[in-house]
Amino acid sequence: MSYGGAPFIRESQRLGLADVGDPKNTVFIPAYDVQVPGLHPGKKAEHGLRAARWALKRIYGMPMFWETPSLVAAEPQGDEMILTFDWAVTPDDLGSIPRGFSIAGEDGKFYMAHARYRAKKDQRNWNNARAYERNIIHVWSPLVEKPVAVRYGWATSPMGNLKVNGHPMVPLPSFRTDDWDWPESEDPEIYGITSEMKTEMPRDAIDRCDYRRTEEARRAVEILKRVRTLGRQDAVDGS
Repeated sequence: MSYGGAPFIRESQRLGLADVGDPKNTVFIPAYDVQVPGLHPGKKAEHGLRAARWALKRIYGMPMFWETPSLVAAEPQGDEMILTFDWAVTPDDLGSIPRGFSIAGEDGKFYMAHARYRAKKDQRNWNNARAYERNIIHVWSPLVEKPVAVRYGWATSPMGNLKVNGHPMVPLPSFRTDDWDWPESEDPEIYGITSEMKTEMPRDAIDRCDYRRTEEARRAVEILKRVRTLGRQDAVDGS
């Protein structure tokens, strides 16, 4: 249920630092993966450790891993969205299934999505990690026929599992490809969310979650077949 304003706040912080234009001395450090539920960080030591690693790498030049990934492209392809990053992004459990994506059509209604890495051509052993391109991810939902937008880690307490190059200290920042902003008022003294919206937004999110669970359970066999070929370049139209 991603109706809360927390991910928009994180986005504004990240983009605000980017506008400063001083990557040598400023950085946005994601920490949603270690937070207790809520917006404000409860685990201070983990935040401090990540900030220290960034400073040791960028300011003092020590041999410490720290890279900030960028989304290079997000292109619709049939009923999938193909995401390309400039760095490999891999699950924190060293598995092969990316989690934390949601997808929407032109109606702007997001549903939790299935995601798989782009498989390299002419590979026979799909359980081999080297058979996948870890910087290209296919995102799909059976409930969205023509996707136009993808979000990752877009919630107050998101469940995304991707790390940059698999490093546990460097999560992939939450992001979105759409521009459907949190409702705001033109008058800064007036809150953009009305009392009616406060009731309707979470109710709509709950209804969509229930619909997704019910519909995916009903179409389980069909979905499993499609997921097996998601990202496979030798598969045609999900067959």
